Amino acid sequence: MAGTEPFVSAALSPSGGHVLTCLPHAVVVWRSADLGETATYKLPPSHASVPLCSVTVDGSGSHAVGAGAGGLLALWSLRSHLLLKLLEVPGGSAISQAAWLPAPRQERLALVCADGALRFVVPSADEVVGTLRPRGGRGGGCGFRSVAADPLGRAIAAVCSDGRIALYSLEGG
Repeated sequence: MAGTEPFVSAALSPSGGHVLTCLPHAVVVWRSADLGETATYKLPPSHASVPLCSVTVDGSGSHAVGAGAGGLLALWSLRSHLLLKLLEVPGGSAISQAAWLPAPRQERLALVCADGALRFVVPSADEVVGTLRPRGGRGGGCGFRSVAADPLGRAIAAVCSDGRIALYSLEGG
């Protein structure tokens, strides 16, 4: 599969033993030691035309999420190799980045959406539990472009389209 089309996103398993890459139509898992392909996860035929643009792995290394157009999230088990769930985030805004939040919030994903919002989702419950939008900004048209979580789960940092950096505390919720 490598070399046929460009990868659009990558993630490392918590152990560092695997690299996950995202193609527009699949998530591919590779051994870090020799970059040998170990698994390929594809969307079902009903969603095969929906391009994926981000991949992330949970803190236990047991689940991966591919995210993409139309607010689609695909949750796979890295242990059983099964597609566990397809979820369309309300609002239908394309997702440009998905990131699992570390413990104690490991069941939540932070999603950078094309409408500029940062949404927090609990995939197991099919639920959006929060939405953030950048405050103010030059020209009023700013939105989030990227997000990163503190490894201890205390805060997230987000980059805004107008060049600002926003830091949010996750303490208390």
